[in-house]
Amino acid sequence: MIKNIKSIFLLLTILFIICVSIKNNSVYAQKLNDSNLSKDSIIDSIESTYNKKELEKNYINKVRANLKGEVKDSEYYFIQGYIDYSIHDYKSAIKNFELAKKDIKNSKDTFLKVYNYILLNNCLLEEGKSENLITNAKKAITYIKEDKSYKNNSNVVWEVIFPLSYNAKTKDESIKLLKSYIEETSNLDIETKMALRGNLAIIYTMDRKYGKAIYNYLDVINLAKKHPNIDKAGVYEAKAYTFIGNIVYELGLHKEAIDWYDMAINIKIPNKLNNAEAKVNTYINQMHAYLSIGDYDKCSDVVNETKKYIKYLDKNEQDDVEILLNYNIANINIHKGNYEEAKKYIKKGSELLKEDKVEYFIHKDIFLGLSYASILKEEGNYKEALDIYNKILKLKNEGAKYIEIDIYSDIAEIYSKIGDLESYKKYNEILKEKKESLDEIIKNDYIEYSIKAYENEVLKEKEKNEQIKVLIMTCIVVILIIILIARIVRVKALKKLHYQDSMTGLYNRRYLDDYEQRNIKKLEEKEISIVLLDIDYFKKYNDNYGHIEGDKVIKEVSNSVLMNIRKKGIGIRFGGEEIVIILEDTSENEAIEIVEKIQKDIKNKAIEHKYSLVNDIVTTSIGIYTKKKNMKEDIYLAIDKADKALYESKNNGRNRYSIYN
Repeated sequence: MIKNIKSIFLLLTILFIICVSIKNNSVYAQKLNDSNLSKDSIIDSIESTYNKKELEKNYINKVRANLKGEVKDSEYYFIQGYIDYSIHDYKSAIKNFELAKKDIKNSKDTFLKVYNYILLNNCLLEEGKSENLITNAKKAITYIKEDKSYKNNSNVVWEVIFPLSYNAKTKDESIKLLKSYIEETSNLDIETKMALRGNLAIIYTMDRKYGKAIYNYLDVINLAKKHPNIDKAGVYEAKAYTFIGNIVYELGLHKEAIDWYDMAINIKIPNKLNNAEAKVNTYINQMHAYLSIGDYDKCSDVVNETKKYIKYLDKNEQDDVEILLNYNIANINIHKGNYEEAKKYIKKGSELLKEDKVEYFIHKDIFLGLSYASILKEEGNYKEALDIYNKILKLKNEGAKYIEIDIYSDIAEIYSKIGDLESYKKYNEILKEKKESLDEIIKNDYIEYSIKAYENEVLKEKEKNEQIKVLIMTCIVVILIIILIARIVRVKALKKLHYQDSMTGLYNRRYLDDYEQRNIKKLEEKEISIVLLDIDYFKKYNDNYGHIEGDKVIKEVSNSVLMNIRKKGIGIRFGGEEIVIILEDTSENEAIEIVEKIQKDIKNKAIEHKYSLVNDIVTTSIGIYTKKKNMKEDIYLAIDKADKALYESKNNGRNRYSIYN
């Protein structure tokens, strides 16, 4: 489940800031007023209730009846377009918004001029059309700049930019448009700059251009520190720290990410609502970080801290946070092997989701679905788990996109477990392509940003203000160090990020797939011994001593394995209490010698197991298979043979090893 957490947590916070950024436009000050149906009054009502898309049929009929005798100008077509948009008739809305464009420049109503283009673009995207999106957005931005009351409204600017950032054909242009607005618009206030810098960083993060994202977040932090008296300075500073933490986490530095989250949490925000929103945003991500390093107690502490702030949130926001808390508590129980308890919390979250009227966090159904699929996979209900994974993959949205790698990994693992090698190879190949694509994106980001940073420094040498120059240099150095470390970590420590079982220190099953891909020739040419170890009557141990003690036993057995194979072999947690050991250049006799040392070391620990049917301490049963030199054989076939030998050990009374013959 840890691997799913990594992608989900980044998505959660990206969506949080998006939703919070535009939520103010979802507050309805009053109901539509149908007592006066002049075009001006209708537009005023639309503006005051904007984002309430479902209009009453009676009101729509009255408006349209009243418009029949009106002049067909930009106001007329905008109202018709808005009604079409509100009832999801996007094709008709497009026609009306296009007609409104013809003489819209003559209108004195900035709301009409700006939102005609915003809504037109929304309709075009709904219809899958991307032509003219940038042209329309530029028009909206022009009208925003011309009106002082709109110029510093970061929410409206974000409404123009945000839909374009999700479209592959317009993403780069949306970045240019937002950058130019920040840098070229005169008389922007500091709070607007902070908000838009943060939004720009969001787009870079979504595009996995982490260097540029971090640069902009650092700029937000710098502005907040220089202007502490601005009302929401602390909010933006806390969010920036949180988002840098998310990026650091995404690059595999989980403990370092927690440090960034702590910096966010320590920011003092006087307003209780703003403080609660910022703290909850950070805590939700910190929970995932603690889960990823296996610190479940800390994760539980953060869950409890989060609960203290829920009462200060908007009511519609509270239920979303409750859903996510249930999701996280379920994950804690999944990690501990308490699947029935985890199901209870998933059920609670699902029940809250049914009643969720206003979304502040989106894709919560995906998160709950992934947790449930994880349980099904661990319980061996592979068909049901595959059904859920495939349904999520079919969703054409960012929620599915961000977790593709994790889902493909789980699917490949399931097919491996059920012995469907053809499907396993298919999904493992997809997984490999996705990973390589992601790694290439990050590599290119580092190269591109290094060049840009250097060019920027050359220009900054010419500046007179040394204080600004030093600050920018410091920011860039920090960014480059983070990216460089992350790149090195990604190349040198993939086993820790993707391939290590956090509880035992052994590799996880995913590593086995990568090992086979990288060592096809070695596996054929070398003599290799495969050992499969299982803890005797472990289920009885868990049932009687509890899962926490059971985890401790698995750790102790794993430590014995690691201590005795050292550089000679590779230890992999194959599933539950089963451990696979790969011993390269190791004969059958050498493998027996290592196995005997492992079993002796476990016996010497004398871990009590009075419910075992073979001894009063923890013991193991082991199967050994040795593949001869120059013999081509799939790694899973070799493990299957070791498994047959393990089965023989169990049939012969356990607490022993057997050789595959």
